[in-house]
Amino acid sequence: MDETSKISRYQFFLNGEDKPSTDFTEENFHQLADVLRDFYDSYAKKGSNVSDTDWLTQKLQKELPDYTPEQIHEFVQGIGEGVSTFEKNLSSITESAKLGKDSDVWFADQLEKLPVHQDINQYGNYLTNIEHHFETANIAMMDTIRNQDGTINMNPNLDGFIAEQKIVNSFNNQAVLQNSRYRATVLKPEGTTYGKNSVDIGIKDITGDGHLVRRYQVKFGADAKHTASYLEHGDYRGQRSLVPKGQAEKVRTLVSKGKQVTEIIESPDGKVKSEPISKEEVQELRDRVQNGRQMPKEGWNSYNTRELAVHIGQHAILAGIQSAAMGAGQSFLIRALNGQEIKGSDIAKDAIRSGAPKGIQMATSAAIKVAAARGYVQPLAALNTMSKAEGIIFGQIGAYAMNIATSMFQAAMADMSLSEALNHIIKSTVAMRYGLLGAEVGGAIGAAALSFIPVVGTAVGYLVGSAIGRVAGSGIGKAICNGIKKVAHAAKKVVSTVYHAVVNFVDTVTDVFRNVVGGITRFFSSLFD
Repeated sequence: MDETSKISRYQFFLNGEDKPSTDFTEENFHQLADVLRDFYDSYAKKGSNVSDTDWLTQKLQKELPDYTPEQIHEFVQGIGEGVSTFEKNLSSITESAKLGKDSDVWFADQLEKLPVHQDINQYGNYLTNIEHHFETANIAMMDTIRNQDGTINMNPNLDGFIAEQKIVNSFNNQAVLQNSRYRATVLKPEGTTYGKNSVDIGIKDITGDGHLVRRYQVKFGADAKHTASYLEHGDYRGQRSLVPKGQAEKVRTLVSKGKQVTEIIESPDGKVKSEPISKEEVQELRDRVQNGRQMPKEGWNSYNTRELAVHIGQHAILAGIQSAAMGAGQSFLIRALNGQEIKGSDIAKDAIRSGAPKGIQMATSAAIKVAAARGYVQPLAALNTMSKAEGIIFGQIGAYAMNIATSMFQAAMADMSLSEALNHIIKSTVAMRYGLLGAEVGGAIGAAALSFIPVVGTAVGYLVGSAIGRVAGSGIGKAICNGIKKVAHAAKKVVSTVYHAVVNFVDTVTDVFRNVVGGITRFFSSLFD
């Protein structure tokens, strides 16, 4: 399936992600373009006996004299690795597409190779929210299995209460993952006893007043016959009947017609479903905690790892669509070309027309670094260690920017259809975002940078791509402007098809709240594996 048509089934956020920093001004645009031109001119004068790496090392030592030769060397090595990684990933995505595998599936294939506890956990505030959901689920389960005085609940019917909380947790796992408007909750009495025929589980719409949209009565008999008898001895009108895994089909034949018997709870739109659980499974959990053993903790293993990885890949795809729709830097380029003739760099022209060789991509990456160090590209200014990891980051952003410029030019010249150009941008964005999540980068720059850099990387890529258009001169620059306009129009059409699915995402959790949750987690850690 073509990703531009497939995208309509994905949820999409218009909450500012990937918007270029407001600190990036038109003056910065021209300053960035001047640095790029200087690097291209220097590369053009490079002797044929001088390697790209040696030239770039010497150039950066001149432009950034405060760094040691050792730091410069490490950074240049990183740039080369970053460019190569981007090209390798983009090529792999393209080959996979020929076999019918979409970019999000490719992303999932690669992401599953990374240590989940290290790298997926670091992927921004979206995953931070899921982590906080785990904390809530764990505390809720702890509340279920313990009495008010902290002792373990020895009630023989504890398995039923565990079943309720496990089912609610599994539903909410999926709801958080899908950014759904629905959440499930175990409905506990305000007093000490449950009312007759009271609802056990409710599903709420959290975007409104939190009203219940579905109600469930939970009956977990030892077998279908016992479960059915429980359902027949009560007035559960307006409630669906939730039964153990493997019993629903038989129970339906034993209860009154009209009863809705199910093994899962499900959102009204059918998109979020819990996992079924058997009587034997919850009895085993009951016996486990009542015999002094620990309750398994909710965590990343609660998810189907594949499902999580594909979902993150979908967000990488959406980043490409969103950036294309905004066309960052286009307005700066239009005004730069308005009413004046700009002589273009021959190297920039050739790179855009026929694809940039690795040396030009490395030069572009280094120019972005110098511009950032001088304060011209504020979103990347905080990266200032000149480490190999940072070189990998800049190498991938530079290679991505060159791909943006080339794609826009080819779209304008009709060498690519708009659909092809947009799909190429999607693939390039996914290639860059996965590369920035690689273990070799993650271990060096940490979680904060990994949540930040992939977001600004796409926006910076577009700004640099537009600046390359100015460096390439009036003719190619105007073509790139036209390409950006056309592709942005196509991307906005795609965005419009998914606008109805937009949901308000949970606000970023403050450091104070994060510390509070961390304290709760540490305090109760002895209760769980």
